[in-house]
Amino acid sequence: MSAWRTILVTKPCRLSMKNLQLVYEPKDDATITVPLEDITVIVLENNQASMTVALLSKRA
Repeated sequence: MSAWRTILVTKPCRLSMKNLQLVYEPKDDATITVPLEDITVIVLENNQASMTVALLSKRA
């Protein structure tokens, strides 16, 4: 299966990884998970988004 999702981050949030899933935790909203294998690119359009080192270092 090939990756097909683009993740656009526009809200303050925390991005992490758990069980090979991207965990998106916005400041004032519900947590969302997306399989890492589905993601082509993550675009950060907010300077208040944080990303864990484990997520940054994960290789496809």
